[in-house]
Amino acid sequence: MLRIQDILNSYGFKQGKWMVNGELLDTEKGKKRLVLWPEEKLARWHIQWRDRLAKTTGCLTNRMIQTVNGEKMLVTDSGWITLHDEVTSLFSYQNKEKEAGKFFGKYYSVEMDDFELEVAEPVFKDEKLQYLKLPIKQSMFFEKLRREALLRFSKAQRIKAELNNVSIPVVAPIRSLDQGKLVFEKMYWLNGNTKPERGYGPLKTVFSEWLHRYGRASFFFMLDELDPHFSLKTDSGQQLLADCLLPWEFVDYMEKATQVKDREEEASLKEQLIFQWELSRELVEALSQWLDVSREKVSV
Repeated sequence: MLRIQDILNSYGFKQGKWMVNGELLDTEKGKKRLVLWPEEKLARWHIQWRDRLAKTTGCLTNRMIQTVNGEKMLVTDSGWITLHDEVTSLFSYQNKEKEAGKFFGKYYSVEMDDFELEVAEPVFKDEKLQYLKLPIKQSMFFEKLRREALLRFSKAQRIKAELNNVSIPVVAPIRSLDQGKLVFEKMYWLNGNTKPERGYGPLKTVFSEWLHRYGRASFFFMLDELDPHFSLKTDSGQQLLADCLLPWEFVDYMEKATQVKDREEEASLKEQLIFQWELSRELVEALSQWLDVSREKVSV
């Protein structure tokens, strides 16, 4: 059990109380978020990631607050914990294409030591492929989507087959642009606490949300600013395009559809699928256009 007085003493706070028991502290130095880590190695990876992300990008991030003994993590009866400033105000990316492009380009350029740590690596395994291969006779709508999903998967495989040993980056996962917070009129990046991820899924999340929020012109501007820091005019851009083509939203729907309890839940799932499908379509179309234009610029 986490004892609040032990935490206050370890971090040098004079007073404090739980706002959310075991998660959020209110102290004389502001609100502090406590994170309990499942393993020490994962916590140490995140310590290094956040330090190097801040150094590489120059951006504020939720680094670990040091204890009075200068340690960035603390072992307790409940396991390893870290403490962080609690920041909730959202950063606005409006008209910030240059700043954001530089940040996300450098995000994918952070160099890490080898931690021999298990990483998340989304893979289309056989059990997922079956959803693309088996005809859906009871619904013309979903059968049409299934055929398009299979076509997307085939295109992605063809692109990957033409690439030559592309080095796939490992980064901290990104679930939303809303991880960008505002501190002193500057962006403060809120990292999550899950295991690192290999691949372009985080970049796909950023691009998809950006395109949906700010439109194609802003998206292209942001890509132009990102490219000098992490070039997509190489095989990396084709790998990203292939990952964007993979029909994860269709597979996710098919897996969840077997567990729906009522028609309302089924309708909600279908609505989410249609929304995500359209986002993917728009992203692949826009990214393909930008990559084609970029190739023309390079060839001149």
